[in-house]
Amino acid sequence: MNNKERVIDLRQFFIYVWQNFVLVVLIGALSAGGLAFLGYKKQKDNLSRITSIHTIMNQNRESYFNSMKNYTDAHRPENTVESRAKLYLDYNIDGFDEGGKVDNNNIMTHLAYDAGSLCVSESALQNVIDKLDLRSYDDMKNITPYDLSWMVNKNVQGAHVMIIVVTDVNAKRAHDIAEAVTEEFVKNSKELGLVDNIQVIDEASVPDELIIGKGSINIKSIIKYFIVGGAAGVLFILVVLLLIFIIRDNVRTADDIEFAGLKKFADISLKQKRFAQDMKRLAVSIEGSDTGKIVVLAPVDKYSFSDKMVDSIEEAFKSLGLKAGVLSGDLSETIVSKDKLSKAVADNDYLIVVPDDMKNSADALIAARGGNDVILLTRYGKSRVNTLIKAGEEMAKVNAKIQGTVIVR
Repeated sequence: MNNKERVIDLRQFFIYVWQNFVLVVLIGALSAGGLAFLGYKKQKDNLSRITSIHTIMNQNRESYFNSMKNYTDAHRPENTVESRAKLYLDYNIDGFDEGGKVDNNNIMTHLAYDAGSLCVSESALQNVIDKLDLRSYDDMKNITPYDLSWMVNKNVQGAHVMIIVVTDVNAKRAHDIAEAVTEEFVKNSKELGLVDNIQVIDEASVPDELIIGKGSINIKSIIKYFIVGGAAGVLFILVVLLLIFIIRDNVRTADDIEFAGLKKFADISLKQKRFAQDMKRLAVSIEGSDTGKIVVLAPVDKYSFSDKMVDSIEEAFKSLGLKAGVLSGDLSETIVSKDKLSKAVADNDYLIVVPDDMKNSADALIAARGGNDVILLTRYGKSRVNTLIKAGEEMAKVNAKIQGTVIVR
């Protein structure tokens, strides 16, 4: 049992990342685009709310200072809602009589004006802002009592009824403001003696939620979201690739082979430019090693061997002035026939046996039994270290002489 500590080869990991470069870019781009879109949508909604709020304030301000400006519900900005509260006021008219010289209608007009002013007094609205923490909202970060006053309408009906109307882009917030303004007004009216009696007839209504529409976009903010999203996406896929790298634990270097308790014998690249030379190097290594005439090239799994290697073995040995015979594929009959095997050995300087992979066939073990020389074949980045370890253990059971391991790239 191998008790060695497994160490992550960062260089090989970054090569693995580079091999999955397209995936990294794709995930990074999707993450960047997704977060940028969310930032765009949030910003669009916020800016639309700010535009609507400013329109509400401007309309109410114009109506107040210019009697010629009358805005109806038809002029109310899109994406806004109203919350209404209705109060009954029994005004305190002491001090207005003056011997019956003041017209009663004038008295009620003045009192209604006082009530309206008291309703949106700076101190009252500041209390509302603080109580509801209105500046915590993105669209009300810098709101002042003066700004808020233009979101509150005071309508008098008859002599004793006043309606407080709050227009906003947030349904719940509109209700909360209307409720808070009403509470402040009731409290202040009693404390200042404006009324003998005041009652809330209708509590602040809760308007339906709405969907916010158009708005302007801050490009710098979108770029920021894009960069953060891209970085998060790349970090995510790097973590995933690292986990896959660790879990799969593929053979990549001589250190991986040594961890399996074996030694590296050679490298073979299947790329056209290097393949012929690498096969010659393999032949030289076999000739220079302490091997018998029979050498088994045993693929540990289905990834570890290529048919083009069979076709090149004879040429590689021929370049060294040696004759090599090759037995490959299904060898179940050949390797158990002493006559066939002896003839193949006698006719060649080397007999290279290439059985089917060890995961799917026992031919490699049969060919290697009795002390024959074995070179295990693994595929870079595909064969697993555990598979190599098991292959080495199985070969040891049949007393095979393992000369080393080849990494096929």
